[in-house]
Amino acid sequence: RRYVSPGITLGLGYALLEHFATTFDAWGTTDVGRDYTEGRLALDVSHDLRDNAIQPTRGQRVFARLERVDEAFGADVEFTRLRTGAGVWVPVTEDLTWSLDAE
Repeated sequence: RRYVSPGITLGLGYALLEHFATTFDAWGTTDVGRDYTEGRLALDVSHDLRDNAIQPTRGQRVFARLERVDEAFGADVEFTRLRTGAGVWVPVTEDLTWSLDAE
């Protein structure tokens, strides 16, 4: 991860995940069955203005993450996924925070 400016972060990551006995219906999309390997390269950007990343009490956060799963990265399956999300945290009292998060 690299901090570009206050609140803005860019990240690049790789993951190799083994999936066993999954319950997804892969009809027409793959012939690997219920056990497969997912090799993933991901690029993400976020704008995080929360007061605390672990237990926020105020602020907002938005993010976008582009993931590519491909045989070139060690995967048995292949797909591209874009994930986006946003959240807001508003203090109600000293001990209570209201939050709304969507992904």
